[in-house]
Amino acid sequence: METREFPGGSHIAAEVVESWGDHNRVGTNVVVEAKRLRLGRNVWIGAEEDEDAFRRPGGVRIRVDTLILGDNVRIGRQVLMRGGHIELRRDSRIGHDCTVKVNKSLVVGEHGIINDQCEIAGVNIEIGRELWMLSNAKIGGGSAFEVHSSLRAGHWLHLGTRTLVNTARPVVLGDEVGLGTGTSLYTHGAYPSALEGKPVAFGPITIGDRSWLPGAVVNPSVTIGADCVIGVGSVVTKDVPTGSLAAGVPAKVLKENAYPRPLTDDARLGFVRDFFKAFGEICSDREPVEFDLESQHPRLRVGTATLIYALDAGAAGGALSGHPGHAIVLAGGGTLGGVKALPVWTLIDLAGKCVSGTASPLTERLLNQLRRYGIRFNFEAADGRYRAWA
Repeated sequence: METREFPGGSHIAAEVVESWGDHNRVGTNVVVEAKRLRLGRNVWIGAEEDEDAFRRPGGVRIRVDTLILGDNVRIGRQVLMRGGHIELRRDSRIGHDCTVKVNKSLVVGEHGIINDQCEIAGVNIEIGRELWMLSNAKIGGGSAFEVHSSLRAGHWLHLGTRTLVNTARPVVLGDEVGLGTGTSLYTHGAYPSALEGKPVAFGPITIGDRSWLPGAVVNPSVTIGADCVIGVGSVVTKDVPTGSLAAGVPAKVLKENAYPRPLTDDARLGFVRDFFKAFGEICSDREPVEFDLESQHPRLRVGTATLIYALDAGAAGGALSGHPGHAIVLAGGGTLGGVKALPVWTLIDLAGKCVSGTASPLTERLLNQLRRYGIRFNFEAADGRYRAWA
C-alpha cells in the first residue's frame, strides 16, 4: 500500500498507483483509499478553492476499488464516494455535499459538472461529455443497487434542479437530452400489493437524441424518440414517436413530425440578427460594440473582432478581405473559401455543426451563448485552435 500524507490530517493510499500526477491540492480531513489509483495533473480534492468554501468544514471520504481522476478534476468539500470503478475524466467537477455510491462502475466524460448536493447511486453508470447536473438532482432511487440497474447517457446531458433518474431498470438517454427542473424518470412504480391488484410496474426507459422534457414525469416501460418535446407538467405513460410534440396528463401526441423543422434562409437570417443584437449587448460589459445588422451579411464588431454571418463562408471571406482583426464567420453552409486567406479567423458552420480556426475568449463566449439556444458543437479549444472531440 502506497500512502501520501498531507497537512490537516489527510492522506491518499492505494495498493497500485499508476500515477500520482503533479500540482495537485488536497484539503483538510481528506481520506482517499483505493486498490488502484490514477491521478492526472492539477487535481483538487476537498481544497478551499472558492469564496464559499468557508461555509463548509473540510472533509472528503473516498473508498473505491479504482479511482481515475483526469487532469484538472475538482472534487468539493463534504463529498462521500463509495464503489467499484469511479472515473472522472478531464476537467470534470463534483460540487460540495455530494454523495456517489456505485457498485460496479461510474464514468463521467470530459467537462462533466455535478453541482452541489447531488446524488449518484447505482450499479453501472456511463455518461458522455459535457454533463450539466444542477443542485439537488438525483440519479438512483429505489432498487438502484440491484442487478438490473444501469444508466447509459450520451453527450450534453442536462439534469435540472430536483430532477430524478430512477435506475431500477435500464435507462438509455441519447445525446443532447435535456431533463428540466423537476423532471422524473421512473423505471419502477411499486408500493401497494400486486396481489391485491394494485398498480406495480417495472420497466426500462429510453429517450432519443435531442429530446427535451422541461418538467415531466415518465413512467416505466416508455420510449421517447429523438427530437421530441414534452410539455411542462406532462405524465408520459406511453411511447412517443420520433419528432413529436406531446403534452397532457396522460400525455398525448399533439403533433407528429413536428421536429426538426428546418428554417428558411430568411428565418435563419432573422435569428442571427436577433442573436447578434443580444450577444453584442452581453459583450458590451467588457468591450465596445458596434452593430450592422440590416444587410444580408449582418455584422457585429466587438473590440477589434468582427462577427459576420453569411449563407456561404466564401462570400463572408470576400467581405472581410484585408480585415486587420479577428474575423469570426458564422456560415449557413459552404466551404472556407476566402476565409482561409485571413490571418486570424474562426469559422462556425451552423449547418455542419463544425468549428475551425482560432480560439479566443470571445469565441468561447460566443459558443457558450449559442449553446444556450440549443446550438451545440462537439469541438474544443486546444493550443489556441479548435479541434473535433476525440
